[in-house]
Amino acid sequence: MGSDCVDTTDLVTTLARARNPDEIAAVALRFLSALPGVVRAGVALSVVGGRQLRFLSSDTPSLEPPLPWCSIDAYDHLPLNDAVRTGRDVVLDPAGFAQAYPDLFANQGDGAPRSVVALTLRSGDRRLGGLLVYRELADPAPDRELLADFTERVVGALLAVRSAPDGPVELVCDQDPTGEQPLEMVHRRLPADETGPGAARRFLRDCLEAWRVDETVTEAALLCASEVVTNVVVHVWESSVISVHRHDQRLTVHVHQASGPDMPRIEAIDLTDPLSIAGRGLALVDAMSARWGTTSTPSVHCVWYELSLVGE
Repeated sequence: MGSDCVDTTDLVTTLARARNPDEIAAVALRFLSALPGVVRAGVALSVVGGRQLRFLSSDTPSLEPPLPWCSIDAYDHLPLNDAVRTGRDVVLDPAGFAQAYPDLFANQGDGAPRSVVALTLRSGDRRLGGLLVYRELADPAPDRELLADFTERVVGALLAVRSAPDGPVELVCDQDPTGEQPLEMVHRRLPADETGPGAARRFLRDCLEAWRVDETVTEAALLCASEVVTNVVVHVWESSVISVHRHDQRLTVHVHQASGPDMPRIEAIDLTDPLSIAGRGLALVDAMSARWGTTSTPSVHCVWYELSLVGE
């Protein structure tokens, strides 16, 4: 239950220092839960081009990382999903809540929230996710200005951790997995959101066109990059770095992610298991590339794949 007075100073300061989506979500849930009359709060972040949402509720036992996010379909008819999908906030008093979402309203039980607010986290045309509160108040948002200001701050924090400047980066494994010095190597840091795969494809195409790489090889390289970077965006939620190495007869592409004991990794899987529902993108990489694998240092984990530059 929220308190009658919210001191946002410490929370806003903590939000400005957040280093990843987990830290941002934890601050947002603490802030929303402290608002008057709030019985439940939630945070959602868009993934897979907005087709899915990663959702985290204030019901979670701990807000210490790693957080137990769950995946939900962005097209389910729910206040938060509708707000994120359409880009329009959902602010409903009890009567409006019951009319717009009768099944959800009816399933709340005796301690039902009386109103609902779902706010879109958006930057221009980009919808990054949303914030959700159920409240035991007839007025769903008596603190509209406070909510609007905090929503803008969450958007700013997400944009800050999801983007990084182009150019030289340190997040690169020291050595090509073949052990040989490449003739040319370039790399680019990628955003940690749904725009990451597209950014990887554009960068890689520019490189390969400049090197006059055959179009068939280029298309295979782009497809594999899209699959690997999508995996990082969906499962790791960290900015990654794509690098491409050109050798005499082959092309090697790496996707690097920061590594640590508590961070998820994209690992090689058993591609012969017909019952596996994970790693289908890596199965495509396996089919399209001459070879592929993973390498690690204490601070960097990398998925790499190799393509031949000559006909076989």
